[in-house]
Amino acid sequence: RTHGAAGLDAADSMRGEHAAAGDRSTWSLTLDRPCDPRGLGLLLNEVLGGRFGPISQLEGAARSEDGWLIFRIADGHASMQTERAAKAERAVLPRQAQVTAIGRDFDKARLSAAFQACAA
Repeated sequence: RTHGAAGLDAADSMRGEHAAAGDRSTWSLTLDRPCDPRGLGLLLNEVLGGRFGPISQLEGAARSEDGWLIFRIADGHASMQTERAAKAERAVLPRQAQVTAIGRDFDKARLSAAFQACAA
């Protein structure tokens, strides 16, 4: 099942969705505005700290003033890579700015709001 994320209206330039399977759910949000790298780093630390509930994985890509930011949380660790570093490793760059999270009973509305604030 796919639902619109709470707290978002049609005028927002971001769209959030989530799908549930049992008590495990997946959530995603399209990021249409650039993110501040420092703010994104702080947000990743908040996710790791459990502010939004139990999120086992989170990954995505966001635009910044200096190009792409590619980020991931898995196995209790967060990482973020700039476009320049990704190119140096010959990584494939993303085509869309989006974030996806997987977890159990996490607060999707608050997570959406946090990513909106990061991109404001």
